[in-house]
Amino acid sequence: LGVYAVVLLRWIWAALGRPVVPGPIRRAVGRLGHATLAPVGGRREAALTRALTAFASDWTHASMPLAAARIGRALHLAALAFALGVLAGMYIRGMVLEYRAGWESTFLDAHAVRTLLQVILGPASHLTGIALPDAVRLEAMRFGAGIGENAAPWLHLYAVTIALFVLLPRAALAGLCGLIAYRKAHRFLSADDDIYARRLVRQLRGDAAQVHVLPYAVDLAPAARDGLLSLMARVYGAKAAVEIAPSVAWGTEEALSTQAMPAGIAALWALFALAATPERENHGVFLRALRERGAGTTPLLALVDESAFRKRFADTPTRLAERRAAWQSLLDECQVGAVFVDLEGIDLVAAENAMNAALERVVQAGS
Repeated sequence: LGVYAVVLLRWIWAALGRPVVPGPIRRAVGRLGHATLAPVGGRREAALTRALTAFASDWTHASMPLAAARIGRALHLAALAFALGVLAGMYIRGMVLEYRAGWESTFLDAHAVRTLLQVILGPASHLTGIALPDAVRLEAMRFGAGIGENAAPWLHLYAVTIALFVLLPRAALAGLCGLIAYRKAHRFLSADDDIYARRLVRQLRGDAAQVHVLPYAVDLAPAARDGLLSLMARVYGAKAAVEIAPSVAWGTEEALSTQAMPAGIAALWALFALAATPERENHGVFLRALRERGAGTTPLLALVDESAFRKRFADTPTRLAERRAAWQSLLDECQVGAVFVDLEGIDLVAAENAMNAALERVVQAGS
């Protein structure tokens, strides 16, 4: 009953949104994951050890709810099996040996013993119809006055009591923990929670991400188009289906809100040229039309190509910073994540990190 009270209090505490302090078994599981990462020598090996240790810490944190549910199920089943073993042992030994029921105490008399028996074995007595002895009978069962009585009825009372307070509750708790573990296993590291998880799930399933790129008053050079496709392949996977729509002409942005959004796309990227001066009346209207077109269900982000601007103002880096700041201000006002990249001279690693960071912010804002 004490164990059940602790379990109930922990569940109530968790339901109230309060942090639940891991118990000793959970902490032991966490330490076990780190114990397998023995440090090794050498600079490269040391870096690998640090990476593995960080991964083990992240994995332990992510998998702890699932592991806790599985551990709880195992412990409840173990308690159930232990109780079954005790009962089976008593009944098997009772076949060839005689159990005697009696009592003795330095401080308790027959009336006090009867009160305790009513508390402990009373429910089983009501269910089985086996009556508990009165004070006179209990006094006769005292070992100091005799050798007790045959314990068969008492074994039945103990068996029913064990079933009521151990077998049935533990089976129910094991089933509940199993259900929790099943749900957490099927929702483990949901692809909706992490951009890297989305990519991994797509790769494991063999799915191809659908990405829609809509340029606004931008004519992509062949080199910029190749850079864009290479970048999308790194971010969304080699099998990603990237559709680059025809460029939307200046002044026709309002017509976008009446067009249907392609179904099942992973993201919608608005493509701008840094060389253009950002304007609310045009670029802002374009972004609002895209947001209405996606109806808030498709992530909308902006990709600003710096290639033409960099060629024109290669000797004046301050102009680049000023124009970036102007675009960033407009995109922040429109609440659209921005990624600045030189598509013709692209640094794929830096651009990929910037896009992943922008996608993570969109996911966090959506959750």
